[in-house]
Amino acid sequence: MNPTSWYSVSIRRGVRTAAGVALALSLFTINAPVAAQGGTSDEHWVGTWATAVVARPQERPGSPQTPPQLDFSNQTLRQIVHVSLGGERIRVVLSNAFGTAPLKVGAAQIALRADGEAIVPASSRVLTFGGHQTTSIAAGSVVFSDPVSLALPALAELAIDLFLPGDTAASTSPLTTHTAAHQTNYVSTTGNYVGQSELPIETTALSWFFLSRVEVAAPEHVGAIVLLGDSITDGSGTTDDTNNRWPDHLARRLNEENIEMGVLNLGIGGNRLLTDGMGTSALARFDQDVLIQSGATHLVVMEGINDIGMAQNEFGLPRPKRAPTSA
Repeated sequence: MNPTSWYSVSIRRGVRTAAGVALALSLFTINAPVAAQGGTSDEHWVGTWATAVVARPQERPGSPQTPPQLDFSNQTLRQIVHVSLGGERIRVVLSNAFGTAPLKVGAAQIALRADGEAIVPASSRVLTFGGHQTTSIAAGSVVFSDPVSLALPALAELAIDLFLPGDTAASTSPLTTHTAAHQTNYVSTTGNYVGQSELPIETTALSWFFLSRVEVAAPEHVGAIVLLGDSITDGSGTTDDTNNRWPDHLARRLNEENIEMGVLNLGIGGNRLLTDGMGTSALARFDQDVLIQSGATHLVVMEGINDIGMAQNEFGLPRPKRAPTSA
């Protein structure tokens, strides 16, 4: 389906108007230095990967549309992300945005992915948080890792390991997730296996958990494009594990043209402009999904088809009659 709105807005210095819509945005808060989070005040951080997080849907027993929920107890998650920009200094942002209780992270590492769940051992780097190898993410909050040095190529696949020592099933706190990752992620058997070249796998998931974004230190002229959208942007219909979403193609095109720009996919399947449903509405999540992105300079909005499609049920509109077909 064609989107009902598609416009690009430059938001570094002023306003650009397209499709009859004017957005006046200021990014001075986005590019503020974060010295207290392990970076120096003169580092220019730019997003190389991001996702829009939602609260995991509640399980409905007996419903064929709701698969059994995945919980974690003293296990390691190895999650794969496909970056856009390369860099030499990296930090990871973890999220407990929808949690109602603190989330304990017992250990974390990043590495370049080799294949499947395997990583390149020499590339593994321990992630710390304010100098500590453990952290507790407060309810409704995010936490930045301290930067690490790692030669990250553009368009590379990065493995992010999180050891969760608690039992998420024992808490009523919702899990913060992105439910349509179109990427196989790995859950270990019991134990802390962060940084191991191969993970003992108990199960896999096509969702990301507790990940918000990955950022790289970049030259001052480098920025990022934020793509705010619904399932079309999120990648609905693409083959899992192929990085075949249209934002992935955009990242490759920019790289081929030697244009240094991060590409940040903030699509949510089923999302709407003005009404909450599959995730909070685009309007409500604009601050947390667009304005906070480090180094963001441009915005592409591709959303609205779900507002039209779902309004039919909400307002009791009659369904259009199909034209008769001849044999």
